[in-house]
Amino acid sequence: MLLSHATWPEVERYLAVRDDVLLPIGATEQHGPFGALGTDWICAEGVAREAGARAGILVAPTLTVGMSLHHLGFPGSMALRPSTLLAVIADLCAGLVGHGFRRLHFVNGHGGNVATLQAAFPEVYARCPGLRCRVSSWYALPAVDALLRERLGDAEGSHATPGELSLCWHLHPGAHRATAPQPPAPREAGIHDAADFRLRYPDGRIGADQHRADPALGRELLGVAAEALLAEHEAWRTTG
Repeated sequence: MLLSHATWPEVERYLAVRDDVLLPIGATEQHGPFGALGTDWICAEGVAREAGARAGILVAPTLTVGMSLHHLGFPGSMALRPSTLLAVIADLCAGLVGHGFRRLHFVNGHGGNVATLQAAFPEVYARCPGLRCRVSSWYALPAVDALLRERLGDAEGSHATPGELSLCWHLHPGAHRATAPQPPAPREAGIHDAADFRLRYPDGRIGADQHRADPALGRELLGVAAEALLAEHEAWRTTG
């Protein structure tokens, strides 16, 4: 069930039997010459919705803009400062806690969000005793990582990857673009600011070969990611 599509009595009935919710979070930022700017949030939302549908877990609206300051050298990219994102997360969590939610599981699609999420959780805990928060990056789930290594190896890279493009294209076929063979992309060597990023990675890719992206792989990734997320969620939900 999607929180945005539910009525308040439906949410009240849900809270009578369980207190967990999935919160997708991603980014709106450049994803190389063939990737949609919304790739990160599209993927996080897709995995969260698939997992929620399989297990009857409520899924909150997606946070579509994240901590992407280092991508602002590319047109269309949007970003929140870490302090802004932290405040947004803390306020949203506090509101959900006020209704009776106690386990908030963020399903993340952007590596740049992780540090801010982890910093936000103690802020929320101080305001909301008894709350439990968790973040799972769909692409880092062990079963997903193993599949990406098996199918793509070094071609996966670490940003604007064929794996995330594959999943995005499966979820939103309209985002699919015909790729062309690409020269090798620079490997990750540190990131400082937007100008530095654009200089180091001129077309936005980090070690990734987008020509290897395939919607069929995306369909497989969705199933693997949803099952892996559910296993992690259930193990966490049933702990004290």
